Amino acid sequence: MDEFSTFADQKKAFEKLCGYKLCYDVKKREFKVAGHSAALYFTFCYANDLLITNIISFYLSLDEQKSLSSDFFIKNCSPCGDFSEAKSFEDAAFDMMRGSSVLLVEGIDKALVGDTRSLPSRGIDEPETDRVLRGARDGFVENLKENTGVLRRRLVMSDLVMKKFDIGKRSKTMVVLCYASSLADKKFVEKIENKLSSIDTDALSMGHESLAECLLHQNWWNPFPKFRYTERPDAACAMIMEGSVILMIDNSPQVMIFPCSLFDFLQESDDFYFPPLVGSYMRILRAIIFLISMLVTPIWYALIQNPSLIPSSLSFLAVDETKGLPIIV
Repeated sequence: MDEFSTFADQKKAFEKLCGYKLCYDVKKREFKVAGHSAALYFTFCYANDLLITNIISFYLSLDEQKSLSSDFFIKNCSPCGDFSEAKSFEDAAFDMMRGSSVLLVEGIDKALVGDTRSLPSRGIDEPETDRVLRGARDGFVENLKENTGVLRRRLVMSDLVMKKFDIGKRSKTMVVLCYASSLADKKFVEKIENKLSSIDTDALSMGHESLAECLLHQNWWNPFPKFRYTERPDAACAMIMEGSVILMIDNSPQVMIFPCSLFDFLQESDDFYFPPLVGSYMRILRAIIFLISMLVTPIWYALIQNPSLIPSSLSFLAVDETKGLPIIV
């Protein structure tokens, strides 16, 4: 619990944590709430100006109260539903850096946090690298809130779980673990949750790539990837319905899909929009071409290293190394 002798000490302590006066984008508005002094802190680059104005107007209109508590204030004096009590001033400062507003009220020893964000974001357009012939034309963006919304819009189900993790000691990044509780492997989900909770890093500066390095330590004897990415909400929803686990990272337009096999990388989004027979045929054909591309080169090299094994009908494969570059080149 944050304990301070006066309201001035409370403000001074919080302003030191959030960088007020050092950061030009951190703003403060002081006014009276129910007869008690109050200070509202927010970052103007994230704040919704209209919402901030309405909140201050609401607080100014409250009747005077002799005493206030955080529970009474949240239940009876909150202008919107998304107002909560922060565990500490440090958590409140981190929330403010994410775009929330922080309210300090005289007589309440806790900071109150409200969601007043208006985050900059690009349009939800189709990903350039994952276009389809059929299907939806939207894609994930760098805004975690919008990414969560497009998944909720497609999967209207009561057992769709969205668990939030704050990762990083210096700069916290929000990571959301998404899965269907009735479809996903509970032991695997618990394993991912334990790994996310135990990550020890300063920041996820490179988004999903930094998270991948923290989650999975690549073995030299196993070069194959352990997860795959997608920028398409429809593909992510299809994988959730198959029992996979999705990881969404704030500031990243891609989501990570766990677990995956080698042949999952041969799957395309178009496969879901074709009839089962056509989709299966395309995927099988893709797998055959993949295996052929892996086997043709070593077989060809083995034959030209052993000319006696080459049939007469394939004699054109023979290469005379004395008249040119070595075959390895």
